[in-house]
Amino acid sequence: MLIDAAKSTKNKRKSAKRTPRSLSDLLRGKKGRFRRNLLGKRVDYSGRSAIVVGPELKLNEVGLPKEIALEMYRPFVLRELMMIGPIIGSTKFMIFWKKLPKIVIFFLTVPRLFINFLFRLSNQN
Repeated sequence: MLIDAAKSTKNKRKSAKRTPRSLSDLLRGKKGRFRRNLLGKRVDYSGRSAIVVGPELKLNEVGLPKEIALEMYRPFVLRELMMIGPIIGSTKFMIFWKKLPKIVIFFLTVPRLFINFLFRLSNQN
């Protein structure tokens, strides 16, 4: 195995069209192991919907369609379901829809409380 093909000239095959890839070649660059596979994956936590008025919503609230909420918060809902234990058939979907609002409210409330806290701190100075 080559450690660094760029430094080693005697290990290169002259008759072959492509040079053997060394260990450092496999790790470095955009197509290397770190940037391509290990660092991060693309995720899509976005949704597109129409903004409508809801009489039951407060001024600081926003409505979120169930399908978009389900897609955005799926990992958290699945974690909650796994904590419950094995669920059979259509019961899974009923529990899924019951857990979703609690999880969405939690993840929307915590950042809002933190932002309110920071806002109060900035107004005290």
